[in-house]
Amino acid sequence: MTVLTLPHLNAKPYAMPTHTYWEHRGRHQWMVDALNALVPPSGSVTNKSRNRALETFRIASNAYYDLYNNGLGNRARSFSRVFGLRVNDYMLGFADPSNRLFQVTEPRMDDIIYAAAKEQGII
Repeated sequence: MTVLTLPHLNAKPYAMPTHTYWEHRGRHQWMVDALNALVPPSGSVTNKSRNRALETFRIASNAYYDLYNNGLGNRARSFSRVFGLRVNDYMLGFADPSNRLFQVTEPRMDDIIYAAAKEQGII
């Protein structure tokens, strides 16, 4: 009997980031709270051309939610565009053995949040 060993199953697991926005404990959490008040419950932000960073924040937040909630089952393409990662390279969400998606996502969210907060005069 031959036992197949898949390389990804033997990879050292990367520790999930702590203090994530998913846990409402992100680096710029107070900015997220302020920005969320400016984002409509559905659809795009008002006047997207004047609020580009806020619109990017809205799209990134939805993709971020899908990563943690659904393993990118619904918004993999949107996630790839916003976060600059080819999701297929990392086996989609929670199946990613190195948790690279999560490792890269938190610092990118920091940048997106900061840009939107600056644009909106929060900081």
